[in-house]
Order: sequence, then structure tokens, then C-alpha cells
Amino acid sequence: PHRHEASAARCGEAGVMGSADAAAVALAGRHATGDHDTSGWFVAVVVSVIGSGLTVGGFVLQKKAQRKASSLPARLVLGDILLTPNWLLGFFFAVVLPVPVQVFSYSRAPMSLMAPLSGVSVALNIVAAPMLLGERQQAWPDLPATSMILLGTLCTTAYGVHETPGNGHGENHLDEMSYLVHTPLSCWALALLLTSTAGCAAYMARRRAEIELAARTRPTNPNIAQVMLPAAASAGCGCIANMLLKFVGMLWRGHA
Repeated sequence: PHRHEASAARCGEAGVMGSADAAAVALAGRHATGDHDTSGWFVAVVVSVIGSGLTVGGFVLQKKAQRKASSLPARLVLGDILLTPNWLLGFFFAVVLPVPVQVFSYSRAPMSLMAPLSGVSVALNIVAAPMLLGERQQAWPDLPATSMILLGTLCTTAYGVHETPGNGHGENHLDEMSYLVHTPLSCWALALLLTSTAGCAAYMARRRAEIELAARTRPTNPNIAQVMLPAAASAGCGCIANMLLKFVGMLWRGHA
């Protein structure tokens, strides 16, 4: 009987060790497949910075194309924009190409880590505008404001959450995102965002002539409220676009 008990004990120890080895192998497999890849956020940051460079480069091309538009014959016009080949090329670099870049970045890192990296575009624009467009650089308040934005971007990148956290409301991130979208807090926040964005757009459309006249009469000292209106509307649209890109990125990674 003692021999049988000893054999059973050894079998139990072997089973525990085997389970531990299996768990270790499974964990290694998850790391290999990228489910808990700690380097994924770094790759996402690098790709996002490259996307910022593409965006700024596209804006520079569009700005140069608009400057030459007055000397070119009108062919294809959209509002006040002359759709020249250079403008369309800039649109491709600034708008079309960054979409897959952002989808990839959002699929590899949390949105709270990636969204502040848009500050890199501001910093690159401060450098590119005087060098490539010959625009006069405003030492105040552009440089202090850009420095603060860049510092905040560095802090969020270094000390922010580097992995998408789980909240226990689903088997994967898509289930968790679906749960969060349907919470009352998310619904109220989204309704407030949509309402404020639409309100800014409607106000600008209604006071279009007044805002345009003020911009022409005060080119170097514009009304700060009128400057904030398009910024607020653009920020709202960008926030909605980022949430959609995050969802697409998680959907793509879930089926990859």
C-alpha cells in the first residue's frame, strides 16, 4: 500500500509539473502570437509618427498647390479648391494613406496612448511651415504651446497604459468595446460630442459671411472665439473618426 501511495504521489507531482509546463507553453504561445506582446505598443508609436510625417507632408503639398492655383486655368474646382494633381497627391498623403496607418496603430496599442501622438503633427508642422512654405514663425505663442504639447505627448507615451486593458465583460476586446459602447455614460458622452460638434458646424454655416469678413479684416489678430469654432468642430470629428478607426483596428486584429 505504501508503494502505491508513493507512486500516486509521484504521479500527482508529475501531473502538476506537466500542467505548469503546459501553462508556460501556452503563455509563450500567446506572446509569440502577439496577444501580450509588450513591443507591440512601440511598433504602434513608430508607425504613428510616420503617419504624422505623411500627414504634414500632404498638407505642405496641398498648400503649395493652392498658392499656384491662381495662375492655372480652372479645370476641376470644388468650392474654393482647384483640384490639381499636386493637390490630389497631397490629399492622398494627408488623408487617404494615414487611414491604414492609424488602423494598424490602434490595433496594436490603446487609444489613450495613440491619440496624444497627434501632437507630433503639430511639432512637425511648426518646423515644416517656415522651411518648406516660407511662412513666418510666431515665437509667441507657437513655440511655448508646441513645446508643452510635445512634452505632454512624451509623458503619455512613456508613462501611459501600453496594453489594452480588459474589463471582464467579454472574451475578447471586441466584446468589451461593444459592452462599453452601450453603457449609459458612453451614450451620454457620445450624444454630447455629436451635439457640440454639430452646433459648431451649424453656427459657422449660419455666420459664414461674418466670420469670413472678420478673418480678412484681422488676419494677424483674429477673434479667438471664431478661431476656436473650426478647431472644436474638427476635434469632435477627429474624436469620432478615432473611435471608428479603433473599432476597425480591433476587428481587423481579431480576425487576423
